[in-house]
Amino acid sequence: MLRIYAILTGQSAGVISSVFRIILMPLSWVYGLAMMARNYFYDRKILTSLNLDCGVISVGNIVAGGTGKTPIVIWLAKHFRNSGYRVAIILRGYKRKAKSETGIVSDGTKTLLSPEESGDEAFMIALELPEIPVLVSKNRYKAGIEAIRKWKTQVIILDDGFQHQQLKRDLDIVVIDSTRPFGNGQMLPAGILREPKRSLQRVDLLLLTHTNSISNLSQIRSKIETIAGQKTIFESQYHPTKLYKLGDPQDLSLESLKNQRILLVCGIGNPRTFVHTVEGYQPSHLELMAFSDHYQYRRKDILRIQRRASIMKADIIVTTQKDEQKLRLYADQLLILVLAIEVRFLPEHGRSIKDMLNLYARTCLPL
Repeated sequence: MLRIYAILTGQSAGVISSVFRIILMPLSWVYGLAMMARNYFYDRKILTSLNLDCGVISVGNIVAGGTGKTPIVIWLAKHFRNSGYRVAIILRGYKRKAKSETGIVSDGTKTLLSPEESGDEAFMIALELPEIPVLVSKNRYKAGIEAIRKWKTQVIILDDGFQHQQLKRDLDIVVIDSTRPFGNGQMLPAGILREPKRSLQRVDLLLLTHTNSISNLSQIRSKIETIAGQKTIFESQYHPTKLYKLGDPQDLSLESLKNQRILLVCGIGNPRTFVHTVEGYQPSHLELMAFSDHYQYRRKDILRIQRRASIMKADIIVTTQKDEQKLRLYADQLLILVLAIEVRFLPEHGRSIKDMLNLYARTCLPL
C-alpha cells in the first residue's frame, strides 16, 4: 500500500514506478477530460448549482487522500458556533452502511448513528462537536434542506465539497498538504489529482497544512500561486492535544511517547504525516503499519498488528482518532493508544482568517 502511495505522490522513482504510471496514463487522460468537461459545463452555466437559504462553506481538496480537511472543518465549526451562529456539518459519509439517503449522525444533543452507519470521519466529528448537528448524504442539497428545516441552520460546512458543484457555496476553501501538494502531477488513477491543477483558480481561500514538516515552504507557496493566481493563502500546522487508551478517555502524558519503541497503526490518506508527528516526541524506535484510507479492520488484521508489535518488541501501539472507532471493537484484545490532534495557525494567519470569516458572516449569513 505504501509503495503504491509513494508512486502516486511522486516519492518513488525508478523503472517500476515509471511503468506503473505509463500503464495507467490512458485512464488518467479519460478521467481528466471528463473532469474538464464537467467544470466547463458548470462555468458556462449549462449545469447549474442549487441554492440553500443559508450560508454554505465548502472545505475540500484537489487530490485524493488525506490533506487534513477534517481538523479544518472542526476548527471552522467551533469558530462560527462560538460567534453565535447555528452551524451544521454535512459529509458524504464515505463507506458508510446507509439505511437511508440522508443520515443524521448527531442532532446537536446526542449521537444517533453508529460508526458503521455514519462513516469514520462523520462519527469522529460528531464526538468532537457534540453541540453541532452532523449529517451524511450523497445529496448534500437535500441534507442541507433537512438541516435548515430541523435546526434553522445559518451556516453549513461541507466536508470534502470542492468537487460537489451541484450545491452553490459562498466560500470555497481548498486544503493543500504542503508535503505533497499535487503528488506526481498526474490525474487519477496514475496520480492523485482529482481534477486539473488550474481548478484552484475558482477557490476563494487556500489553506496549507503540515507546514512544519517541510523546509521548502516558500517554493511550495510560489508554485501554488503560479497555478492559482492571487489567492489568499494561510499556513497551518497540526499539533497533538491528548493521548489516551482506546476505550478510556482519561488523558495520558504526551511525554510518555518519549524513548519508547512505538508501532503506529493507521488507515489514513497520508500516513507519513502521522509518522512525522510522533517523531517529534523522540521515540527510541518507530515503525508504521499503514492500511488503506478508511480501512475497516478485521480480526486477521488485529492478529497481524499483534505479531508485528511482538516482533519489534513494541512498548506502545498508537493510532489516530479516525481509526479509533473501527478499532474499538478489539479494545479488549489490543492495548492501543489514540493520539488526538488539532489545527493551529501561525498567530498572524489565525487573526487574519478570523477577520475574513467574520466579514463573511456579517455580509452573507442570514440573521
